[in-house]
Amino acid sequence: MNEFMINMLCGFLPTKQQRRKFKEEQLEKHRTRQQNAWKKQKLIMTLVCKDEIDIIEKHIRFHKAMGIDGCIVTDNNSSDGTREILEKYKNDGTILEIIDEPNPTHMHGVWVDRMIRLAKQKYHADWIINSDADEFWYAESGNLKKDIAKCGKANILNLYFHNFIPPEDSKTDYFQTSFFINRELQPYEAENLGINNKFYIWSEKKYPKVIHRTKGYIRILDGNHGVRIKHPDAVSPVNIRLYHYYIRNYKHFENKVVKGYASVKDHPKKGIGSEWKAWYEKYYAQNRLIDAYNEKFSFDKLPALKNAGCVANDPSIINFMKYKNIL
Repeated sequence: MNEFMINMLCGFLPTKQQRRKFKEEQLEKHRTRQQNAWKKQKLIMTLVCKDEIDIIEKHIRFHKAMGIDGCIVTDNNSSDGTREILEKYKNDGTILEIIDEPNPTHMHGVWVDRMIRLAKQKYHADWIINSDADEFWYAESGNLKKDIAKCGKANILNLYFHNFIPPEDSKTDYFQTSFFINRELQPYEAENLGINNKFYIWSEKKYPKVIHRTKGYIRILDGNHGVRIKHPDAVSPVNIRLYHYYIRNYKHFENKVVKGYASVKDHPKKGIGSEWKAWYEKYYAQNRLIDAYNEKFSFDKLPALKNAGCVANDPSIINFMKYKNIL
């Protein structure tokens, strides 16, 4: 019963006192229903993964603790134990379905679209988070559904990466550090600091990741960097943050370059995986990948980047995982 119906029904009561009492009681019930409506929404995560043994279990447990109702996973020929971890969480109900995708070419958009339609049609999802294994979606309330509901009538939520700064060596456990890009430098700041690494410098060209409703869904863009939906109404939520463990240490970087290159070198679309191709052809093939790693993160400039507030310690992910006994 909405507020209009409450006011209409009040007119049938004979006394002012009865009308006031009825209205107060019904409005309180209405407010309670509105506050708890998010609990009835169904939130499903789609996930594409390949050889993510170092992070996949933490990813699944983290988002389950953050309130997702289930996960649909496409596994692309994992051979490092990832597939066995997925099966473990399929058995306990956290993962709803595992799709084994044998195609060696990284057809990300096609695979994600398939999972979205499955989530909508078979599992009746209201909202979808399209994720990769290195992306951690953090809600300030501790529940993603609750914070999504605070975004009102929007059907697309655009989020931008807080990119992880990995340890310089391969020995440090990356979940024992928590440095991320806190803000991008303005070009004049970068010039004053002698920093020309675009990774740290503000640019108008940004590619969001999206959380979206299933109602009106048309298609997902490559890399989950946008969605086509009927009657789009997009906002950038302030209460949800996206932490990106894209590169976790040098060993992971090397593995990502080799396997990433193999998955995109024959991709029919130009531009897909361009960074992986460049790292492989210009650095790995010439036995100097460590140079690419150092250039990517400008480790020698980190003190200046921290002083400028560009790189900051943000233990939100670590603290939540410790609280939930995930770490």
